[in-house]
Parts: sequence; C-alpha cells; structure tokens
Amino acid sequence: MQRSLILIFAAVLSLQSAYAEEVPSQSSISRAEGLRIMWEPLKRPVEETSERPFTDIPESHPDFALITFAKARGMVEDGTLFYPDEPLRLTTALLWLLQTRNTDSWANIRYDTLSKYAEKYTLLESPTALEENPSLSGEELRTLMETLDMALRNERHTVSYYSDDFAGDNTAFGELFDPNALTAAHRTLPHNTLVNVTNEENGKSVTVRINDRGPFIEGRDMDLSRTAFQRISSIDHGVISNITFERLGSATETVEGSLCGDSYFQRRVGDTLLTPGIPAIIAKGTTLEITGDRAFRALLLRIPGARAKRSDDWKESLTLSFEKVGTATIVLHTESGRKRRFKVNVTEGCS
Repeated sequence: MQRSLILIFAAVLSLQSAYAEEVPSQSSISRAEGLRIMWEPLKRPVEETSERPFTDIPESHPDFALITFAKARGMVEDGTLFYPDEPLRLTTALLWLLQTRNTDSWANIRYDTLSKYAEKYTLLESPTALEENPSLSGEELRTLMETLDMALRNERHTVSYYSDDFAGDNTAFGELFDPNALTAAHRTLPHNTLVNVTNEENGKSVTVRINDRGPFIEGRDMDLSRTAFQRISSIDHGVISNITFERLGSATETVEGSLCGDSYFQRRVGDTLLTPGIPAIIAKGTTLEITGDRAFRALLLRIPGARAKRSDDWKESLTLSFEKVGTATIVLHTESGRKRRFKVNVTEGCS
C-alpha cells in the first residue's frame, strides 16, 4: 500500500512538472495581441481581402481584419486555425517581425533562415534562444521590435538615379512614372510606403513614396526619381552610398494623421477624382502625393515658403510639400474644362 502511494505521488509530480513546461507564464502575450502590436507602428492600412478567414477568428474578433489580411499575404501559417489565445513564441515573433518590416523577400524569410537575420541585426542575446523558443511577454516583444527597427534605421544602403528614359512608362503598380515626383522603386516595401532617405555624407534628406519595384542591379537598394535624387546629391553621381532609410508609414495613413481637427479631403474637380485629395487643414512638414483618375493641370501652386508655380503640363500625379505655416492656394484644371481652386491651411501642428 505504501509503495503504491509513493508511485502515485511520483506520477503526480511528473505530471505537474510537464504541465509547468507547457503552460506559459501569466505575462506571456497572445499570438493575436502580438501581431497587432507589431503592425501598429507601421501606419499601414489593413486591406480588404476575399481570403477565407480562420475558423477560430470570428468576424466579431477585434483583430479579424488584420489576421485575415496576414493570412491572405502568406505571413501567418495557412490552415483552418490561428490559435489567437496561444502564447506568442520567439520564432513566430521573429518571423512575423521580419516580414512586416519587409527586411527581405517574404519567400526568403522562413523558420530555417531566422538565425541568419537574427545574427545580421543582433536580435538575440542567447545563441540558444531559437532552440529554446520561449513565449514572450509584451515588454520582450517591444524590445525585440525596437532593436530591429533601430538596426534598420542605421543600416547603410546604396541608391541610384531612376533614368528619365522611363518617363511615362507604367510602374509595377500601374502608375505613370514622373521624374519630377518624389517617388522611388524598392524591391520589398509595400506600395505607397513613405520613406525618409538621408545622405549621411551631407545630411540632406528627402521623403519619397514607393510606387515601383526595383532596382534590379546587384548592390543597389533603391531607385530615386530625378527630383528626389537631386534633393540629396548631384545628379552627376548617378549612384551614391552611405544612405539610410526611415520607414514613415503608408502615404494615406501618414497624411490622414497630419490632418487637424475636423479637416477633410477635397476629392473632386468636375468628373476627376483625386486620391487621397487635398485637405483643408494640414500640419507643416507633410508631403502629399495626389493622383487623379484622369489627367489634370496645376494652373497655380502657391505654397508657403516656395515660389508660385504655373504649368500647362497634363499629368496624373502631383507632389505637394508643405514646409512652412501659412495658406496654400492650388488651382487644378481638368481635361473636361472644369477648374477648381483649393485653399489649404498649413498649421504648426495638430493638438
């Protein structure tokens, strides 16, 4: 009898020990919450998708749209279940983090390549961390994010000048390439991403919008339009190194965040639709890329701090930089003969 009790007691202890290894600490963050925390700093909208959702993520779930979008993009494992309340493990966090930051082609970011990126960006303190694969707390996840984001901001790149020979050609995203617009081509960053590009040799910076894929020459990381390239270097150089990138977010999300009070976008000039449109109030320091579904002319651009410009050129996109406080006047004219005058109040900042 005594021997039986001892065996039962030993079995209970064994079960308790195994359970303790499987059950995460109360500070562990869930998979759903972890994905949301990673996504928020990107300032990127969650796009609608026809992807079939996970069966354990009902439409009422607060992260339904994000998780379904991530599934459609191939970021989270395909299947029927997402396990939203399970603890977020280190390897999964690294995989999602590297993908959401577009550090490389998603096809190259896999569980079996995580060690390469972890070493490149010095993400792990322990060489055995990936093998141990612990669950993460919210604080640990944010530390991991900050480490990678800082490494990416300090990473040195080589950029080149996007030849004017491509003017008028369609970009990978269906736009017409305009050498005068502040745009760029990048291999992995999402369409419409705003990037602050800094020449560390002279301290000059320019904010560009990603609207094409490339460059396709080994050793180059971004192609800049002529106007963007000239903001940070002489066009005679053609290719420059010691360049840093800072990802600012989606052009649409960033501009929306620069609106003040009850401002709104003015989107129509006759039958021409502008995207995202021209705001009534905007914060100083904002660069706005406007596209039209039909060609238009900028009859007058009077922006605070810049010389007034007039143009007879027909175009489908227009870049506006609001660098000083004041009132901007923009007059657009469409092919159908309609004309509209816009007033934009450029403020010091939004409270």
